[in-house]
Amino acid sequence: MKTPAQNFDLRHIDTSGALTLEERRAVLRQRQRQALGFTVPKVVIGKYWVPDSVARQFAYMNVGSK
Repeated sequence: MKTPAQNFDLRHIDTSGALTLEERRAVLRQRQRQALGFTVPKVVIGKYWVPDSVARQFAYMNVGSK
């Protein structure tokens, strides 16, 4: 990829039409879910799925699926 000879100022480009209203809402919902910790991967302990943060608390007891 060739480096441009000069910088191009992107601040004046209107990107308001890049996403539809529904896509913006989906992005907002996803960010809210991440902030609340709902998208954290879950780990199996016994027969239950628990969040990774809870699984770390049980790590010292060697609890988990084998």
